[in-house]
Amino acid sequence: MIPRANGKMRRLGIPTTADRVVQAALKLVLEPIFEVNFHPRSYGFRPGRQAQDAIAASATPGSAPLS
Repeated sequence: MIPRANGKMRRLGIPTTADRVVQAALKLVLEPIFEVNFHPRSYGFRPGRQAQDAIAASATPGSAPLS
């Protein structure tokens, strides 16, 4: 417990192992559902994609414009 400004105590919000297991399980379920809705040329915070991939795709001659 840590003290609050008003003198009361509160629990320290450190994620437990159970929290992390639930988060990982939700990610495994929700990620495939939402991934299909993203534009194929979207690179932000997506699994298996990174900034270097976006730069390479934008530098490719004749690449399709974003629309």
